[in-house]
Amino acid sequence: MRLSKLWFKLWWVVIDRRKWKKGMAAMTPEERSRLHPCVAHRGWSGAAPENTMAAFEMALREPNVNWMELDVHLSQDEVPVVIHDGTLKRTTNGKGKVMECTAEQLGKLDAGSWFSSSYAGEGVPTLAQVLELAAGRCNLNIELKDDGDDRRILAARTLETIRSRAWRPMSS
Repeated sequence: MRLSKLWFKLWWVVIDRRKWKKGMAAMTPEERSRLHPCVAHRGWSGAAPENTMAAFEMALREPNVNWMELDVHLSQDEVPVVIHDGTLKRTTNGKGKVMECTAEQLGKLDAGSWFSSSYAGEGVPTLAQVLELAAGRCNLNIELKDDGDDRRILAARTLETIRSRAWRPMSS
């Protein structure tokens, strides 16, 4: 590419950027937020234990959070539960695999103390609990965690849970 063509392209990039900045300054925070949505990864996982109701509640208190990302596994009784790992060791006081415990047992585990003693007793939530909390307040990016042969069951149960709650995303 000749130097004159390169200079011309760079000049347009600078001019376009100035126009873009002026346009951004004229936008409301809501309009800017739609251009660059804020996604709370596993809830507000930097300030509360990941994938817990505390992390999701904290994220939803922030006005710029448009999306939350969360991870779903199936419990022994085929209830979609919100936890990242397939095992309990890293984020709970439990042992073994998520799929070896019922949703009720997972809800009674301590999924908060590893992060801070102020979150002691925070359980593993069900997808239904998170859907109820987030309904109409933000959009969700639900990652289905594959534990092997149960991926079709996980997808079916997750979809059933979403449909049974008549879940609705955030209105735009």
